[in-house]
Amino acid sequence: RSNNDTMIDNGATHQEIRLLAAAYQSSGDKRFRDAAQKGIAYLLAGQYDNGGWPQRFPEPQGYAKYITFNDDAMIGVMRLLRDVSRDRETYSFVSDDVRQQCAMAVQRGLTCILECQIRVNGRLTAWCAQHDEKTFQPRKARSYELVSLSGHESVGIVRFLMEIENPSKQVVESIEGAVRWFHQAKLEGIKLVVVKDASKPGGRDKVVVKDPQASPLWARFYD
Repeated sequence: RSNNDTMIDNGATHQEIRLLAAAYQSSGDKRFRDAAQKGIAYLLAGQYDNGGWPQRFPEPQGYAKYITFNDDAMIGVMRLLRDVSRDRETYSFVSDDVRQQCAMAVQRGLTCILECQIRVNGRLTAWCAQHDEKTFQPRKARSYELVSLSGHESVGIVRFLMEIENPSKQVVESIEGAVRWFHQAKLEGIKLVVVKDASKPGGRDKVVVKDPQASPLWARFYD
């Protein structure tokens, strides 16, 4: 295709590379190997100098140019590149030079993550779904995706940080700040239930009901 709209959102590209690598290992078909290598090279080329990845590249426009944590986009890429740098069985076709490039890209991505973490009244909290590619400030995307602290995306980021062996003091502080915010932001005493409603698409609706025994809930976007 001639369109330059390739993306990493919604699991795109990094999941396909994993599938291609597995297909090559099971079949030996060099088409899968070559395609996976091209995909890895594409992800390495798309990283900003500051360590972040835009939602789409090359030549992203609008909110697609922002550093994108939305739907675990950047974390999905970093997990893949981390695995490529370490897993010599699944990614046996990757050269040592590319493995090193992948490891360095993950380190730059980690620096970017720490830069993007939002402070409120001087305390570390969580992350927005997307951040400015130059200033690291949180940015809005679509009309309903305002500047906010994102419950969903921040979970994926913290899980990635918690997988780091021998983390630095800064990484530990980042994790602890986010977890503290998760505790503060939880919603208690309510739950979501599905009810029949002929006026809604599919004939059902989700409503919030009070329940003192309900497990905590978290919102997607916080002011």
